[in-house]
Amino acid sequence: MKCPHCGSHVQDEMDVCPYCNKQIQTAVEDDAPTAWCESCGSMLPEGATECPVCGMPVAGAYDEAEEEAGNDADEGQSPSPELASALPPAPKPGEDRAQKDAPTRMRLVVVTAIASLFVVGGTALYITRPWDPNAYMIHATEDADTSQEGHLQSVSHLTGQDLIEDAERVEYLKNAEAKVDELKSLMKETSDCCAKYEAQVDGFLESGEFPEVSGVEELGSYRERIVNLHKEVADLDLRGSSREELAKKEMVVAEYLEGRVDTLHGVCETFDGTNDAASATVAVEAKMTSGAQGRSLEEWRQLYENAYAGLEP
Repeated sequence: MKCPHCGSHVQDEMDVCPYCNKQIQTAVEDDAPTAWCESCGSMLPEGATECPVCGMPVAGAYDEAEEEAGNDADEGQSPSPELASALPPAPKPGEDRAQKDAPTRMRLVVVTAIASLFVVGGTALYITRPWDPNAYMIHATEDADTSQEGHLQSVSHLTGQDLIEDAERVEYLKNAEAKVDELKSLMKETSDCCAKYEAQVDGFLESGEFPEVSGVEELGSYRERIVNLHKEVADLDLRGSSREELAKKEMVVAEYLEGRVDTLHGVCETFDGTNDAASATVAVEAKMTSGAQGRSLEEWRQLYENAYAGLEP
């Protein structure tokens, strides 16, 4: 058995606990109720609500105490009035509160969206003001007095500034048109030079006699002048000028003339540094057949003459 005081295991015949030296009640009357702690197994005194050994509550003790306290309260006090709570009642088991609140939340979302739409739309309309096209106009619409001469005078534009700009433009167009005319004249002069040396080449192929002057230097000089003036005219701003269309045609004619000069320049180079008419003839014929960009000298000449004829008024 266990000691009812310390809970130690002792022999059944012992009257004194060897651990706590307290008297062990071994003799229990048949009529006396005997209770044992369910936690430690110690003997419980009569009417005990807690185990004197382990301190655990005795089963049934609190139920009886609460029942007695409830009975006393019912006898001595009147029932207190119930107060209504401001908080929503707790959901009952199995009841989904989210389903009940869903319609309310949906209405709140819709109302918020509509209100936001009105606010954003109204702000956009206030800023843009589509009903007033002149709301953001920043330039003047009425004549203003800009006179500095001591008397009132209304003007619609800055005449002095316009005159300066017009004068500069007139001077620019005058120089630009002179360049266009210069290019046309230079192309005619270069073409005459090419015709002179083309005749010498034809005479060499017929007689086998070398020309006195090959023309390499003169043709090279004309080619350089044509290329440079061609670029200058291409960069001109001829808007509103009577030479605008002429300049566009000259761009094509100048390209044909440059191809003609390049081919003829290569042909004339075969005369320099050689006295062998036979080998020179072969080289000249090859250069005349396949010149600049693979075209023959005769092809370049025809292209130039046809295009230049379109420049004449």
